[in-house]
Amino acid sequence: MKKLVLIAALFLTACSPQNSKDLEVDTESTGIVGGEQVESASAVGRSTVGLYDSKIGYICSGTLIAKNLILTAGHCVDPKSQNLVAIFAPEMKKAKKEHIRKVTKWIVHPNYSTEIVERDMADIAIVKIEGEAPVGFQVAPLLFGSQLIQNDVRTIVAGYGLNWTIGLKRGAGTLRTTTLTIDKAYYSQTEALLGQSLRRGICSGDSGGPAYVSINGQLHVWGVASRGDSLPGFLTPKCMLFSVFTRVDAYQTWIEQSITDLN
Repeated sequence: MKKLVLIAALFLTACSPQNSKDLEVDTESTGIVGGEQVESASAVGRSTVGLYDSKIGYICSGTLIAKNLILTAGHCVDPKSQNLVAIFAPEMKKAKKEHIRKVTKWIVHPNYSTEIVERDMADIAIVKIEGEAPVGFQVAPLLFGSQLIQNDVRTIVAGYGLNWTIGLKRGAGTLRTTTLTIDKAYYSQTEALLGQSLRRGICSGDSGGPAYVSINGQLHVWGVASRGDSLPGFLTPKCMLFSVFTRVDAYQTWIEQSITDLN
């Protein structure tokens, strides 16, 4: 893969900016590129969460890893945010009050920096919500063993991101899922690279969302969506080549300590 493409990828921070302080999302064609809309009662729907900041105006995704904790990307948490909420609904725009929880605290990995680097960005964070997740939501176990995360393994990804990026960008705000292949399980010491295409992959707004593998019928989260390809040009499609996920097994000690500190 050409270095130019890799460098271009780093300019796609996968949060999806909104033009209004109110949540306004397209509900006709939404979510992960080429994915399927997620039902709230499905395994993916019970563990995948949306994050939204009405003041800054961005959408991210995350995974429920405890009744009151969500795993997400470091760049999804603005240190000055006072309006970040977690949304437990397949469509953000249709979420009722009982499906929304205020984010009260968070911890971003100390090695994460907004300075763009090619590899090992430590792009990982955990946020704490007020109270607990709504009834029906299920904690996704963290996969700290690395033996299942190898090249050519199929993995389930999910998020609230864009579904269309050519010209007019649209689609953020509805939870969708698709299946991708791990191209490089050790793209770096702490990250994996997944293959994508024009019709299938993660995009802006899917940041912080999970990469799952199913073990004995239960979804386990092994990765956190960090970034993907973004080539210059208004009519140039994004999100068609690859995506980079932070591996949770690389940050096991930090995750376990952060869970303790937040609670």
